[in-house]
Amino acid sequence: MSAIGNSNLKNIIEISDRNIKKAYQIIDELQIEKIWKNHSGKANLIGSVKTNLLMDHLDIDFHVYTKEFSIKDSFDAIGEISQSTKIKKVNYINMTDSDDQCIEWHLEYLDDENNIWQIDIIHIMNNSKYAGKFERVADKIFKKLTDEKRENILKIKYEASMRKEKIIGIKVYRAVIDDNIDNYEDFLLWEKESQSSIIDEWEPE
Repeated sequence: MSAIGNSNLKNIIEISDRNIKKAYQIIDELQIEKIWKNHSGKANLIGSVKTNLLMDHLDIDFHVYTKEFSIKDSFDAIGEISQSTKIKKVNYINMTDSDDQCIEWHLEYLDDENNIWQIDIIHIMNNSKYAGKFERVADKIFKKLTDEKRENILKIKYEASMRKEKIIGIKVYRAVIDDNIDNYEDFLLWEKESQSSIIDEWEPE
């Protein structure tokens, strides 16, 4: 049985809801979507904020597409976003010559409570094999969620955090959605037995 009892479930959900609300406030404050639109781009929110599954690992994920892929435009857009004094660090990785065909931007944002948020903005070439994939997966995950499945995912994430153990979100989603795993101990057993080599290709049916 999970170490998390029903008495803690309300608190776990409240933490998630509060962090998701804060994530959207940060997105609006930095004008991420508006700035990319001004650069003829579209910023698509993906990941745990989009799927309503953010727990206490404070990250915000975007995939960005532009009509014409330009490294200069990418720098210009990130430069505008980074004018906020709350952006404390920006990391740039050029992967345009790899299979990923993208530029990775990793920003650190310091909120009013001195919490560091990681904002990952991946500027993807339109012909990349990953173009649109994570948006599609996020939509499918969200459609599969019931209140119970969301609660089970958040409980597993919360307990991993309390144990200071790292887990991969997409594995948790697959375990709960496909195999009805509902606690951390069973998730660890599931993880050992699952075919982790194909996890990156998983999408809910």
